[in-house]
Amino acid sequence: MSSHVRIIVIVPEHTDIDRDDDPTETVLEGIQQGFHEAITGQTLPLSQLWDGIDDSGTTHCC
Repeated sequence: MSSHVRIIVIVPEHTDIDRDDDPTETVLEGIQQGFHEAITGQTLPLSQLWDGIDDSGTTHCC
């Protein structure tokens, strides 16, 4: 059985460079880490993704 993963990256046509944006290398490392986690089964059910986040956008943990 073969598995396929489709990754779609949307890039706006016109962008202004924002000095606060993460460097390309950092973004690529994050994508690679996320892809690795996905293919090795290190995932959470969608129903759990927002657990611990309240309406103010802050996370409550531990």
